Amino acid sequence: MPKLTEQLKGMTFKQKAEHIWEYYKLHMIATLAVVVLGILFVSSFTGKEESFDITVVGRSPVVDSITASDQLNDSFKDFNIAVDVIHSPESTFSSISNQQAQKMLVRAAAGEIDLLILDENIYQELSQQDPFTPLEDFIASSNLEIPDESLYSGKQNMVYGINTSSIPSLKEFSYLQNKVLCVFSSASEKDEVKQFLTLILKE
Repeated sequence: MPKLTEQLKGMTFKQKAEHIWEYYKLHMIATLAVVVLGILFVSSFTGKEESFDITVVGRSPVVDSITASDQLNDSFKDFNIAVDVIHSPESTFSSISNQQAQKMLVRAAAGEIDLLILDENIYQELSQQDPFTPLEDFIASSNLEIPDESLYSGKQNMVYGINTSSIPSLKEFSYLQNKVLCVFSSASEKDEVKQFLTLILKE
């Protein structure tokens, strides 16, 4: 039987998601259940609040998840931010390692990714599969004081992404520059997403 790497070659994001789900759903469900139970178990003892999960996918510059989480938490103290950094050597979804791709797909399906910050190439690649929700669901377009050229529009001219270089509150984070901020439609913590976007876009 061909290796997973060979099976996924040439597939779109949607095809990869469907293929991985079809053949590995039992493993993925079991893994997700263990992770969720582990988090609940630890939280019950530590009393730590749920995290606001940001996934950053891109080629460079490379920063580790712990450093990114610490820096963002220092700047946005009202949120318990957890950052997952995924390296894409060629700035494409297909160049992400299979392990990282599977992890991202599982977390996306479970609604565990609150915010995405992607290289533009990856955003354009994924947007063809219509996985994002309009940002107007969280903040009125009239309140988006962002240049039109920094907005990424989709169906019915709704805004689905914002170039991070046009968000003043993110300028100090070099690893977040020249990327696209967007939200998966499957995101479950929509109130927290709204609060965070309101905070970073009001400046």
